[in-house]
Amino acid sequence: MADAHQSLLLAAESSEGHDVEGAEQALAAAAEAAWAAGDLTAYLQSLERPAGHPADGTPPPGRAENANAVATPWGAFRAGMRHVVLVDFARAAREMEPLLAAAARTQQPHVLLYAGRAALILGDITAARRLLGRALAVAGTDGVSDLTARILEFLAYAELRAGLHHQARAHAEEGLRAARRLGQRNFGAQHHALLALVFSLVDADGATEHHGEAALAVARPHGLLQVSTMAEWARARADLGHGRAEQAAIRLGPLLRPGPRRGHFGLWMLAVPCLVEATVLAGLDDDVTDMVDLYAGWAALGADAQATAQLTRLRALTARDEDCDALYQQALAEHEAAAESQFEHARTLLAYGMWLRRRRRLLEARLQLRAALVGFEHCGALLWEEARTLRAAGHRGQRCQRRRQRSRAADRATAARGRPGVVRRHQP
Repeated sequence: MADAHQSLLLAAESSEGHDVEGAEQALAAAAEAAWAAGDLTAYLQSLERPAGHPADGTPPPGRAENANAVATPWGAFRAGMRHVVLVDFARAAREMEPLLAAAARTQQPHVLLYAGRAALILGDITAARRLLGRALAVAGTDGVSDLTARILEFLAYAELRAGLHHQARAHAEEGLRAARRLGQRNFGAQHHALLALVFSLVDADGATEHHGEAALAVARPHGLLQVSTMAEWARARADLGHGRAEQAAIRLGPLLRPGPRRGHFGLWMLAVPCLVEATVLAGLDDDVTDMVDLYAGWAALGADAQATAQLTRLRALTARDEDCDALYQQALAEHEAAAESQFEHARTLLAYGMWLRRRRRLLEARLQLRAALVGFEHCGALLWEEARTLRAAGHRGQRCQRRRQRSRAADRATAARGRPGVVRRHQP
């Protein structure tokens, strides 16, 4: 990917002055290559100079400094992303506003795609899903097949962020088929990574491992750090869902802490809650205070509507015992106010319920755990529903499960013998 980035920069430079549109497309592609590789320096290099401008930064003759966002969507997106990378989300929102406004008056799929990505970056998941859905519909109508896999990638990711795992799975699977038809190997790997994230909450017959390995088989030899980070994050979430908290912490630690194996800079913050929870549940000696403080800085930026409630949950997980109750209740109130992700809300309910059980407040714990179960059911997080919630519910849940298994076995045995009769079922 590093070679691709440099080649595209050279192509942009050679086009400037006589082919502004070609220079813009080359710069946009160079930025995409640097992002996929997780090369922050190269990504910034691609963003620093507006498309169609010479190296000294002066605009070419006859070209306005602030180009129309419909005609040149990359310009507004580039300006906004530069400030995102520099961690100035307020300025990024101002820079991207012309692009979001332009999306309301156009049916061009590439403009809608850039606008949807801008909304996703700025944390407006609802707007991102709406814009990307329009982009997909228009691309399908116009037969713009080369954009299809790309649009589906961001749409599936927006649905994952919203906790809509059924929809994310459907769109990621559709995107994978489109990438295969078009021979788009890298986009196919991206969709495999997205499906690994989906199945990390469902774990249907080892699908997380299957899609994770398929993503890594392309990502590792081709330097796709974004894809490999997503695949490893998915495997860690599946570990956590199965109760393998120590394994999840060991897998995530190198991805999120400084070092040669650190993951993609655009995904660090999103995976921090998983690392903190895994470390605490595993009872490891690792001090995660620095990670909680790092996440607090991210939450304060206001770019993620779920971050405030997740931060409060992390504080509850790591707080003194006398402070935990109030913090969990505060986190639940913040989830209600944000109304963004049922999955994250259910995770907080589960953590609170487990904490209450350890304090022998069993009636309160049962209410929280049942609410968590409903939340996991609604958003399709079947692994967390069936494995973690039943374990958290304690031995009674395990005994009920064993009774149901014995009852089903008795039904099968009676049917096999062909003897009439009524089989008594045990109720939980």
